[in-house]
Amino acid sequence: MVKELKKEDIDENAIEEWKKACEDSKPLFNGYPVCKEHNVLLTIFGCHVCND
Repeated sequence: MVKELKKEDIDENAIEEWKKACEDSKPLFNGYPVCKEHNVLLTIFGCHVCND
């Protein structure tokens, strides 16, 4: 899929639509939280390392 990507396939306005759809509590607006123990980005399920 990435190999097939062309510049004209990129919608430069998509990021603005995505930002508008995000709620204030989402990681985009809260510094992308990381696990204090493993220093990996947290997901909606928490730390992938802690959760094994």
